[in-house]
Amino acid sequence: MTLPSFVGIGGERCGSTWLHTLLQQHPKIYVPVKRKELDFFNFNYEKGLEWYESFFPNSEQAKTYQAIGEISPRYLNFPQYAERLTTIESINKLLVILRKPVNRAYSHYGHTIRLRGYSKSFEEFIIDYPNTITHGFYGAHLEAFLQYYRKDQVCCLIFEEAIADVISTKHNIAQFLNVDPNEFSEKAGIEKINETYIPKLKKLNRIASRVRSHLRKSNLDWLINLAKQTGFQEVLKLGADQRLPPMQPETRLRLQDVFAQDMENLEKLLGINLDLWRS
Repeated sequence: MTLPSFVGIGGERCGSTWLHTLLQQHPKIYVPVKRKELDFFNFNYEKGLEWYESFFPNSEQAKTYQAIGEISPRYLNFPQYAERLTTIESINKLLVILRKPVNRAYSHYGHTIRLRGYSKSFEEFIIDYPNTITHGFYGAHLEAFLQYYRKDQVCCLIFEEAIADVISTKHNIAQFLNVDPNEFSEKAGIEKINETYIPKLKKLNRIASRVRSHLRKSNLDWLINLAKQTGFQEVLKLGADQRLPPMQPETRLRLQDVFAQDMENLEKLLGINLDLWRS
């Protein structure tokens, strides 16, 4: 049985797709190919270890890799399930990638516009979807995981810093996962991934989102991947607008205050400086 040695636990809308793509471009690191987010410990736990194991290489194939893991950014949103990770003894490292919580909330807004056809303002969105705010309380959520893992078992990347200095990011990840940083693809981490857009074909995007969700629940990931390979995803972007409805300046200031205390707690928890998020 091959199970992961590391898990990326979040956060959601914080660059996890970028991180997953970066890890894929190292020959000694394995992350699932047919499904990016397994969501085993939160949404699929009842499916059992056999289901989870099916996404990882077999014992013989595993010998090729020095680090085997998966990234499911919504784990961080479910601190009540942190203990579940400890039921798999091989998991001894956690990867975390976080971004300025106000920007995370705004990205969540754009994501909901694209997938659900949401049409109201950002100010109305955070009222309609209050989890948009609570998902940005990284310190409170991460504290639950640190009850089971030491700080040296956690690698926390700050998204804004990670994309600004990709070379250093590769070295930090490589050191944490015990792989050679020079084996990363030269282009790894440079390309833009998962950019937010407002679809022109809104109804088609909503239908595609529902179909994709149904296929995942039915373990038909190969059909989703086939659609990507044939360019269907690019069809959904036809005529798309990259500009989201703006966030009001006073809303940004108010949210900065809302997140201020948790940011301080996160700094103390991990021994890091987050002044970058205060600007």
